[in-house]
Amino acid sequence: MKVKINNEVLKWARESVNLSIDDVVDKIKMKTFTKDDLVKFENGEQLPDLNLTKKLAKLYGISFAVLYMTSIPKNIQPKINDFRQLDTKLSINAIFLMRKLIEHQEWVKSYLISNNAKELDFVGIISINTNIKDTIYKIKNALNIEINFNKDSKYNFDNIKELLENNNIFVSVGNSYNFNYRSSVEVKEIRGFAIADKIAPFIFVNSSDTDNAKLFTLIHELVHIFIGETGISNATFTDINKQNKIERYCNKVASEILIPKNIFNEYWTNFISGNIEEKISFISSKLPVSKLSILVKAKSFGYIEEDIFNQLFNKFSNVKFQNKILNGQPDPYYIKRNLNTKKFSNYVLDAYCDNNITLKDTCNLLSIKPYKLEKYIKRIQ
Repeated sequence: MKVKINNEVLKWARESVNLSIDDVVDKIKMKTFTKDDLVKFENGEQLPDLNLTKKLAKLYGISFAVLYMTSIPKNIQPKINDFRQLDTKLSINAIFLMRKLIEHQEWVKSYLISNNAKELDFVGIISINTNIKDTIYKIKNALNIEINFNKDSKYNFDNIKELLENNNIFVSVGNSYNFNYRSSVEVKEIRGFAIADKIAPFIFVNSSDTDNAKLFTLIHELVHIFIGETGISNATFTDINKQNKIERYCNKVASEILIPKNIFNEYWTNFISGNIEEKISFISSKLPVSKLSILVKAKSFGYIEEDIFNQLFNKFSNVKFQNKILNGQPDPYYIKRNLNTKKFSNYVLDAYCDNNITLKDTCNLLSIKPYKLEKYIKRIQ
């Protein structure tokens, strides 16, 4: 059975997920489906059959009905500034992940507005021209954020994440739109992104990263919220002088929050050993950051010569990281809660209990099957 879809929408759907014609044919894996077929479908010279059309819609991450629209939809593709230092386009998995979280943000914003929520006065309160010390003061004053230098990066990440959510900033942590490792987004593509909305600001942090890097990303994206600048990042502490002005500013603020100059200088001066690597290892053990971060900070303060810096930079950069799973496989409800965020989940459940949305909509928003909803509710408390 042939289906009369809009060929222009079909082509748009493919391009919106950055897939080439070759990519589509490879992923569909049908012997009777060729590159020439897809070209003719997109040009309107031929019509696809029902089964193939459904496969294409699923691959493009859209509803089957979208392909029947008379014009190209305007509200599906993520509209977020791309601050990444990469020449490649976003992968299909990254696009689907962003679509999912943008859908969450738009839903909860609408829900909060309907419940008379007020704008958050700290969103957009600073600019990249604001003095770094003033920015740090405003962030700490608005949200009461403090780094506990007696605790590790995981403790600080969890503590700040909870603090942000208590201040109505949604913090999503994950790496896959469908919770499948095959669809995971690598940290080299996206470490995090921020949606700087005055009603429902969102931060995403890639869970595949190291604990130190996740903490840095969280602070970096928080600065985006305070600047009022929505965007995707893949910056690390070591890229502090390499990005555009916005990324560079966010990195400098995050760097000073995590490694305050006065504390760094005290540790550097008081550690007697003349061995630079030992000194860096010592300071890294005292602060919630990596050896590489300490190395870059020391270089910026003029404590390390160029040749030693390059030698240690290569050594620290080549350390392999493995994100270990303790005690077997991770809890799937825990993974979904982290991506959905506890706060978003509770708002969705409140809307359902108030009969404002259906059970189907509730489960779709939370990515939970109806018969598992009760168990999910227990796990998020």
